[in-house]
Amino acid sequence: MSQSLPPAPYQHPPLRPLEQWLAPEASTWCDPHQGTALRDMALNFGIRRGLAAMLFVLGDVLVGFAVLSFIAFPESRAAWITAGVLGIACAYASFPLWNRSRTKLPRMTPADTFRSPTDTRSGLTLTVVIGIPLGFIAYFPLAPLLSHGQFGPAFFVGYYLLLLSAAVALFLVPGHFIGTARRDFRRFIATNPEPRAALEELSLTWRDPVANQAFGPL
Repeated sequence: MSQSLPPAPYQHPPLRPLEQWLAPEASTWCDPHQGTALRDMALNFGIRRGLAAMLFVLGDVLVGFAVLSFIAFPESRAAWITAGVLGIACAYASFPLWNRSRTKLPRMTPADTFRSPTDTRSGLTLTVVIGIPLGFIAYFPLAPLLSHGQFGPAFFVGYYLLLLSAAVALFLVPGHFIGTARRDFRRFIATNPEPRAALEELSLTWRDPVANQAFGPL
């Protein structure tokens, strides 16, 4: 009867100083899609910044819709007042999110499932894929504006531009920030002494509480 061998002892991933994890050559130490604590933090960093930017741009679009509706249809108070209030609320909500991303370290846990483009190219593609049919559908309710007095064509173009801007806010903006998350997080570490000091200390004591995931590279 063959004798079974004892299981190999568990080994934690190697601990390295933060400077080594951030070195340009460190990215070649593992697959670029392999998860690490720094990469999870970078993704959460990009998601937070993308959400803040999306809310700000979407708020601007809603305020623009309110102003244009006030000029084109001053009698439709409910529409432009509601759009204006929602726009201001979205823009206002974006500021604490953005400020937090400039001063606080993001979560180290893997990002929850999110439905968003993951880079600028996919964000632009989704903007076009959704924007074109949406623009075609929007033509029918907007077509009467072409005969809405002297400025009807200008109102028509204005609403179309706002529709396009909304698609950009929802898809292109978050996709861009998620796609540049690692680069932006590296810059955040380099320009913020307190978060960098916390990461330097953590890089020497890191133990993944759930899986055998290394601290870096980024």
